[in-house]
Amino acid sequence: LDEIINHTNELFHLADISANFKLIIEVLLLKSKLSMVSRDISKSVEFADQALVLSIGKGFTGLEKKAELQKEEILQSMKRWEKLIEKESSIRDRLEESKLQDYLNRVLLLKFDT
Repeated sequence: LDEIINHTNELFHLADISANFKLIIEVLLLKSKLSMVSRDISKSVEFADQALVLSIGKGFTGLEKKAELQKEEILQSMKRWEKLIEKESSIRDRLEESKLQDYLNRVLLLKFDT
């Protein structure tokens, strides 16, 4: 998980220096999912909020809807995540719950398409 977080931070830095706002938003959403897996729900909501604000500011309606849905999903699934955290569920269980692998694959495709 630490390695994924490090690569995500590198990807965010690359998106930032190239001013690729769509990729920045996607990486913020990825960081939101990673924060859930890392058991930091408040940080997860914070990253989703940042993605939402940026997508609204840039007029990316598709990404705006995506960020809204992710935030809604986080808020609706908080009890389920709290149970996973309390049970000290395995990283595998938390990754499956977050659907992180699918999202990571989409973000990587976006990075190479831009």
